[in-house]
Amino acid sequence: MYWPTTSLTDLTIYLTEDAVLDWKSRTYTDADQVPGQPSKFPWKVLDESDVKFGDYTDERIKEVEIVCSERLQTNGTLYAHIFLTRTTYSPNATSNDFDDQMTTYVRKPLTRFQPKRKVAKLKSLIKTNATANDPSAASPTTEEEDVVDSKEPQSWIAFWHPNVTISVVPENQVLQLASLPPPIVKHIRPASDGVHYYPVLFVNDFWLMQEHMYPINGTIKSLPLRLDFYQTAWWKYMMYMQMEESFKAQEAMGNGKSEIDEIKRMLIETNPILLGITMVVTALHSVFDMLAFKNDIQFWRARKDLEGLSLRTIVSNIVVQVIIFLYLLDNETSWVVIMSSGMGAAIEIWKVHKAVEVERLPSFPFIKIKERVTNKRVTKTQEYDKIAFTYLSYAFVPLMIGYAIYSLVYEQHKSWYSYVLGTLVGFVYTFGFITMTPQLYINYRLKSVAHMPWKTFMYKALNTFIDDLFAFIIKMPTLHRLACFRDDIIFVIYLYQRWVYPEDKRRRNEFGQVGDACAEEEDEDDIEDKLLAEKEEKEKSGATGSADAGAGAPERKKDK
Repeated sequence: MYWPTTSLTDLTIYLTEDAVLDWKSRTYTDADQVPGQPSKFPWKVLDESDVKFGDYTDERIKEVEIVCSERLQTNGTLYAHIFLTRTTYSPNATSNDFDDQMTTYVRKPLTRFQPKRKVAKLKSLIKTNATANDPSAASPTTEEEDVVDSKEPQSWIAFWHPNVTISVVPENQVLQLASLPPPIVKHIRPASDGVHYYPVLFVNDFWLMQEHMYPINGTIKSLPLRLDFYQTAWWKYMMYMQMEESFKAQEAMGNGKSEIDEIKRMLIETNPILLGITMVVTALHSVFDMLAFKNDIQFWRARKDLEGLSLRTIVSNIVVQVIIFLYLLDNETSWVVIMSSGMGAAIEIWKVHKAVEVERLPSFPFIKIKERVTNKRVTKTQEYDKIAFTYLSYAFVPLMIGYAIYSLVYEQHKSWYSYVLGTLVGFVYTFGFITMTPQLYINYRLKSVAHMPWKTFMYKALNTFIDDLFAFIIKMPTLHRLACFRDDIIFVIYLYQRWVYPEDKRRRNEFGQVGDACAEEEDEDDIEDKLLAEKEEKEKSGATGSADAGAGAPERKKDK
């Protein structure tokens, strides 16, 4: 690098409405700006001298207010021309004090053009006294209607972010440019000798979040701007560039900008130690999820009965998964999340054919669904399962109806379809006990708990812990956060049952596992069921043989 780390430098920033800074035109300073009148450009908005090169504690901050011109309000572009020069040298290319080797420069558009955001058109589905007296409460704004109802290609408009962070890397590094990845090289300006390079000066957009940006239009009279300059280490620069490239790749794969913003928000607001633990646990959770899908499919492919499991719970899981999947589609969630939810719903639906037998009928309803029951323990399980669901329905159905009426009267929705989905999702998140409690009730009535190996138990406990961790760290709806704590209550009750009740190694747990000693063993119920099945088969065969013999007698008489 040309500049020693002890060099004194000057930082100069100009604002213009043109892409090229015209040195021949007059330059305006803060003193030339008139409050209430459009800002005059080129504006020398920052002029800091004696910035010690290599001093990481030297930070310069400037805040200004830009009064919008008509050009800026109608999709105009505002540029920042940033110069870092060695002291005593000028950034002005027409000055005698200008030296290209003592100047590094970067131009940054401060207005960012993006597609016009889709705003959900919310409305009251029924008119109440409040909405009748206040039309604005019942109908969206004109802008929202244009965005939602327009079938034309989406328009691009200018957005503004109030913060601009300028960073410089003051380190002397021996670089092999050919071996560096493109995201790192793009801000490196090699010198003419091919050996040295200029200081790496760049605008750091890594912490820029979409939620802090807002559109520029005719109603915006002024724009706040905060300029923040600091020096950063080489390893930080590399990390910023690599992560920015990773975010771009994720966006290209279907992740929305809101999801990337959520990652940035988590990095900003979360304690580093807690964040590190979360990253490690999240990686393990992803691995466990894949293994769970794999083991779940393998187990159900070989399954022959529903011993110790709740058929109604399986059906309820299907309903819940489908509702959440449709809700994600309606809210235009990332395709990565939608695919994961859809796969979970498909697996739950696939499980049903193992739980029931479907028989075709010649007349309406054309099909007959029969549960696969193989022994008395299954019959007891289903009996207690039915009782549990009956009691739960008495409590939760009125609550669901009340919640649906409240949402219809006091809340706004995009459509009746969105209202139904939103109501069902709210019910699933808030009153989801109905999908978990029957298994606890079965344990209570059988006075035992199913066998669960320690590895499986630790997997279950770890998943519960991770969900709690996410509830505190990741931004999510309140109902979903309540659902995480609901799972904690169920898990605590299950731990109490494991402590109070003996373990029945003959019962299958929720993961389909049984005790090793009983995996190949037939109990008395199994033997009794087999004997009954053989007896029924013999009776059927005997009845068929008698019928055939009776039918053949007249034929023999006729032959005679």
